[in-house]
Amino acid sequence: MSLKHIADSACVGVVDIETPLIVTEKVEYIGDMAFCCGDFDVDMSQAKSLTHIGVKAMYAMSAKEIVVPESVKEVGELAFGPALEVLKTLDYEGATVCLFPPYYISSGRFVREYTKDVSYQAEVCLERLVSKNPEPPAIVMEYKRDEDTGELTDEPLRTEPILCHPEFSSRIPLYVPDGSVDAYRSAPGWKNFTQIYTLSDLEASGIDNVSSDIQAVETGRYDINGRPVDGEYRGVVVVRYSDGSVRKELAR
Repeated sequence: MSLKHIADSACVGVVDIETPLIVTEKVEYIGDMAFCCGDFDVDMSQAKSLTHIGVKAMYAMSAKEIVVPESVKEVGELAFGPALEVLKTLDYEGATVCLFPPYYISSGRFVREYTKDVSYQAEVCLERLVSKNPEPPAIVMEYKRDEDTGELTDEPLRTEPILCHPEFSSRIPLYVPDGSVDAYRSAPGWKNFTQIYTLSDLEASGIDNVSSDIQAVETGRYDINGRPVDGEYRGVVVVRYSDGSVRKELAR
């Protein structure tokens, strides 16, 4: 059975994936906070069935580029970009030694404090966001939670939707299909990106695109412990290719 739905918080805070996590062609839905705070890249070039990316699905990730497939019809608020309030890690002399996420740091050696000084986010900010849909995907609002029960209410958290904190959307370039710039500049959520360019501009810049097709032939599949797996296995799979490369997928 193919994996079609990546659950809410499925890989939140995961930091030990060294190669891009591939969202396969059968996946239709990425849940809220699915990859939030993850220290890995996401490759959605094969995700031809993907229609939904949830609220904060890729929020505060270390990925430098995120490419949204043409098939995506809706994207949740704050799906992309760094966190606004970050955990700044200091050594005993007060010098910054590590940025968000804090999972690498031994609590016995460092002092942590929260900061809203966005200058500390420079090293974890997206370098570019790419949307391949000619029509801007609709925005799924984030809703408030009941203070007593923690359950979601029917009251939106914001009056105007955002895909990325304004402190960062002004510095992250957004690339969209040729002829779609005006549509994105007027679309809720997407219009907060002040640097919107065409995919032709991206191609002309000479920047390598992570969404390029994989040409190598698959030679084997393994679980995260190195054991061979077959087509019935579901979860994170290590895939080896004929060119010697190794990648991880959320697959069968």
